Amino acid sequence: MIQYAPGYFGIAFLARFSGSVFPKALCWAIPCALSAVGLFELKEYYGYSDTEATGSTVLAAVNAFIAIMGFMVVFRSNQAWTRIWEGADLVLQARGSWVSATSSLIAFCSRKPKDAAGVRDFRNKLVRLMSLLFATSLQTLSDEQFETLDLQGMDDLGMERLRGKSSKEEVNIEMIVYWIQRTVVHTVDAGLLDIAPPILSRVFNEMADGVVRISSSRKIRILQFPFHYAQMLAFMLILYSLGAPAASAYFMRTWYGAAGASFLNVFVLWCINYLAQEIEQPFGRKPNDLPLDTFMRGMNNILVMLLEEGADIPPKFDFSQCVLLSQTNDEDVAPSFSKKGSRKSAQGRRHSGTKSDLFSDDEEASAVR
Repeated sequence: MIQYAPGYFGIAFLARFSGSVFPKALCWAIPCALSAVGLFELKEYYGYSDTEATGSTVLAAVNAFIAIMGFMVVFRSNQAWTRIWEGADLVLQARGSWVSATSSLIAFCSRKPKDAAGVRDFRNKLVRLMSLLFATSLQTLSDEQFETLDLQGMDDLGMERLRGKSSKEEVNIEMIVYWIQRTVVHTVDAGLLDIAPPILSRVFNEMADGVVRISSSRKIRILQFPFHYAQMLAFMLILYSLGAPAASAYFMRTWYGAAGASFLNVFVLWCINYLAQEIEQPFGRKPNDLPLDTFMRGMNNILVMLLEEGADIPPKFDFSQCVLLSQTNDEDVAPSFSKKGSRKSAQGRRHSGTKSDLFSDDEEASAVR
């Protein structure tokens, strides 16, 4: 997907044509503008003048046609935006579910020194399988190849079984999920994973939720925008592009007015239509497609972070320091209030998250002592 900086006035990207729909729309708009100029000159040369009744009839017909076509173009663009937004949402939700499952499993690993080697192997195998799972899921959506974490050390037989299948087959995802589930079960049996059954069930549910979301996103790739709708809209746009120069030359009183009206109408309508075509299939290699490679790198970075030394050690917290800091703040604030406003000031401190939130005055004093 194209990343751009709009600038202070929001127009700094207007001259950028890479990934833009302007070039294709100009291919229609410029010939229409030139045709409008030619038709206007012919009208002036032959001295043709329209009657008010004829002009009203033509204008009513044109307005009705434009209204129907405009609705169809806008509806398609709305559907296209819905598709790309839903695709990104589903993929990121799947990634979030799998990251949550991974962090939960790592958090419940045994902390006994004698289990250190087995826990290390389990963690490294788990994050590699998760990386492989997300990459395989993205490959069912796109034609790209995605980088996974280093798979050295994985069983060759199992990896060959996976490579023997097409990357577009959804069965690959199910196979990797099954590998992860079996790995977790074996680790629990070995005593390396001290996790309660309800929490383990929750982890398996998160794994399944991710698979469901990837399956839902596949419908966007499989199901195109309806053919009959796209065909009818393309026909109407071509018909409008042919008729817009004649209508502009007929109604406008100057050649530049005819050219401008024809150009703008044709250009805008084709731009909106091409915009919809660009984003209604968001899983691909086009400049406006979703940045799946960025999603993949983000997944790998998160998984590597979970393996970093010290990542599983949360920061220490000394509550007594927090209480003393709260006392200091109260002493600084207290002199600025009169007795009349003392109750109001205490209430304000309670809502601002100071010590009054947690203790009464007697409890506070005993806690500090």
